Formats: sequence, C-alpha cells, structure tokens
Amino acid sequence: HYFIQSNLRMITPTKEELIEKLGLIKHPEGGYFAETLRSPDTLQTDRHHWNNGVRSQATCIYYMQTDDNPVGLPNKNMSSIIHFYHAGAPSLHRFFNIEDGTVDEQVLGPDVTRGHRPQVVCPANSWKIDSILPSCRGGHEVGTPGGHSVGTPGGHKGGTAGGNEGAGTASYSLWSEIVVPGWEMADNEVIKTQEFFERYPQFEHVKKDL
Repeated sequence: HYFIQSNLRMITPTKEELIEKLGLIKHPEGGYFAETLRSPDTLQTDRHHWNNGVRSQATCIYYMQTDDNPVGLPNKNMSSIIHFYHAGAPSLHRFFNIEDGTVDEQVLGPDVTRGHRPQVVCPANSWKIDSILPSCRGGHEVGTPGGHSVGTPGGHKGGTAGGNEGAGTASYSLWSEIVVPGWEMADNEVIKTQEFFERYPQFEHVKKDL
C-alpha cells in the first residue's frame, strides 16, 4: 500500500529540469521532444513511397513547447495524432480544414471547467499549428485567443479555445503525442509559417493571432 500525504506540495519542474530528466532534444518543428515508444509490431499501409508501406503500429513522444519558441511550424502527417496534456501552460492546437476554410481550435490543458481538454486528436492529413496558449505566455492578458467567431468559413469552430481566465503563465507546455500508424519522416510535411499562409491565403486572418 502507498500512502500520500494530503499536504504534499505540487511539484512544478522548470523547463531545464524537464529537458534534462526526460532526455529532450531540439525538434525540427520547434520545441523539444524525446521518442518513448516505437512499437516493434508493424502493419501494412498503402504508403508505398517509403519502406514498401510497412509502418510501426504506433509511436509515442514527449513534446515540449517553450516560451523562447512558443509557436511550432505548420505541419501535416498522414497519421492521426493524439495529444495528452502533462504539465505547464495549456496549449492551443489549430487544425486547418483546407476544403471549407475553417479552423478547429482546441485547447489541451488541465481545466475542463474552462474548456480545456486532457487529450486532443488531430485528424490524419490535417495541417496543424501547435503553440503555447497565447493568453498564458508571459506578459499576455488572459482571455480568448483572437476572439474569433465559431463555425463560419474562414472562422473557427469547436468553441474550446476560450474561457481561459485564471490559466496563468508558464515558460513551457509539456504533452505527449501518440501517432497511429507510427510516425515516419516520409509521412510528414513541415513548412515555414509564411509559406503556409501564402499557400493557403484563406487562413491569413489567423496569422496575427499566432
């Protein structure tokens, strides 16, 4: 049996401690990461552009966005990606629907009473931009990021990006990502932010809110 004292203090590690203790390294999209699982079990896919379509069933990483680089690069993966909140500030995940010009904004965080979700799923083949929640970056007023409308073409849907009063600030946001089928560079596309908005001008209004 394990006994936990009721007055046990909340432990809040620094980003430097997390980098050291979790063995995190720089990620090409920004932030830090460490792969924790690459399933030895494989499956056959129709992605014959690499390894004859054979992929690991799943992969998992720690990922940490930090205040010195709070917004990741636009990226798209052929697999679905499940994000799980761990520590630090909530993070804002924008999923871009190229077909109808809408943006699904989801907040990954600990406070479900304010619209956060402990897990967020990015659909396969969806462009996304991940960031520390703008209202929780140092020096920013807490509130609704961008204050965008919900469900209109070129606008936003989902409605979970607001209601962040009291979320506070932090120098990082730490989460895990499970990719199914497993992550491979050949299935992933990353571009510069400016290139993304030049390629998809229907999302230009989001640029100022990053």
